[in-house]
Amino acid sequence: MSDSHAFKKGVQWVFGGNLGAKAFEFIFGVILARLLMPEDFGRVLTVQIFTGIASLVLSGGLASALIQAKDVVARDFRVIFTFQLALGVVFFLSFYFLSDIIAMWFDDPVLADLIKVSAVGFLLKPFLGMPNAVLQR
Repeated sequence: MSDSHAFKKGVQWVFGGNLGAKAFEFIFGVILARLLMPEDFGRVLTVQIFTGIASLVLSGGLASALIQAKDVVARDFRVIFTFQLALGVVFFLSFYFLSDIIAMWFDDPVLADLIKVSAVGFLLKPFLGMPNAVLQR
């Protein structure tokens, strides 16, 4: 298999994966909108806004830098994994302890529990992101 053919196949897989993920997110959102009451759907979206912005900061483009770097060694992946895990713990603890304050701000006590559960994703992100970066590389 030539390099150009391998490159084209790689691009197709990445594009297909991203397209599939966005389609799944859209379908999941439609299903949630149909199943949940408007107040509950608003709560879920509020939590997604907070955690989504924090997730962008958490990833910080480090995995993309590894994918695009000319030369990388296994140590580079370990360092970035450790950094993202440490930052994920900081984000998790921040959201966990600030969840009650955020819930009081919105005058909705249910948000506190939703934020605490959603914050667990910060602990999982490095475990999902690094293998994906290795595969894309």
